[in-house]
Amino acid sequence: MAALSAAGLPARSLILQREGGVVRALAELDGVLAEGDPRLALLPVDRALPLGFYAVPEKGAPG
Repeated sequence: MAALSAAGLPARSLILQREGGVVRALAELDGVLAEGDPRLALLPVDRALPLGFYAVPEKGAPG
């Protein structure tokens, strides 16, 4: 979480999976993050890439 915040990508949630010495992470962020975003290069990982995004209802919208 600290590394994401330091890169300007504060996470709403973070899921980690450790398997055979490899750690995988899935983070939920606000906004849209495109492949090649320079903030991804600031993360202390071998590879970081966006997997997709979803819509969030506007505040006060009927739900």
